[in-house]
Amino acid sequence: MQKRLVYPSQAVRERAEGRVFIKFTIAITGLIQDAEVIKGFRPDCDATALQAVQKLPKFRPVSRAGKPVASSLTMPVKFTLPITPPKIAK
Repeated sequence: MQKRLVYPSQAVRERAEGRVFIKFTIAITGLIQDAEVIKGFRPDCDATALQAVQKLPKFRPVSRAGKPVASSLTMPVKFTLPITPPKIAK
């Protein structure tokens, strides 16, 4: 996930670091549905984190009694500037 994340250029210029929490549902098909920011950091990072979560590959759905069921998950997405310059969104 972190490798897919492209730091927003303004956040890089401002040396902004923080976390965004994204809540979503993993459907019985393993696809992500209903992703939303539940605790944001700043609008540009919130939007970037949401897009990155929506592009994640299929998950293996939770099983109950041998049958797949939908489940909710909250994922923290960290924005931490590395020592080497990050990729900057245009």
